[in-house]
Amino acid sequence: MLPKNYRLPSNKILPVIKNGEFFPSKNFNIRFLAKKSGGLKIAILIPIRLEKKAAKRNRAKRLLREAIRQHLTQIKTNGEIVVLAKKNIFSISLQDLSKEIRELLNTLNNEKIKE
Repeated sequence: MLPKNYRLPSNKILPVIKNGEFFPSKNFNIRFLAKKSGGLKIAILIPIRLEKKAAKRNRAKRLLREAIRQHLTQIKTNGEIVVLAKKNIFSISLQDLSKEIRELLNTLNNEKIKE
């Protein structure tokens, strides 16, 4: 589970999806909305239309949270992140997911450094 100070409240998710910068990946997409202060906040979304069984959705969320938790120290920007899962998220291992998260976070950091 992500520490409480890193969790994005549900009422802030929709503005991030609508206005956030888009970073695609093979198994998930990231929407990032930069903020000047307030630290980093993260939400993970896995829609019911991807998988009807809650147990599979919850397992995928746990894997995503763990992969993100391992790389929280790499994120050097303030802002809000929404992780939107894709269908193939259910067939990936934690190691592959962690590698993909690391690459995407490096891309995110590099984009923010250029600005």
